[in-house]
Amino acid sequence: MGKVMEEAFRRVCRVPPNLVILGFPGYKQPQQLLALAYFLSLGAEYDLIINLDGYNDIVLPVTDNYNLGSTPFSPGTGI
Repeated sequence: MGKVMEEAFRRVCRVPPNLVILGFPGYKQPQQLLALAYFLSLGAEYDLIINLDGYNDIVLPVTDNYNLGSTPFSPGTGI
């Protein structure tokens, strides 16, 4: 999504963006929020934050968590 977001931002705003991607494959809420909070606590400053989520939150609980016997609602916790 990074390349798509960068191109869309250039077309709309006509300003070259400095795009910082904090998402990683497999992240589910609240992991991306924790990554953002971590970087903010280190002094990072952002003019605009866009959080795209949903796919992993819907698909991974069934494919990973539930089938392995752990709770589908939160990463890293067991039943």
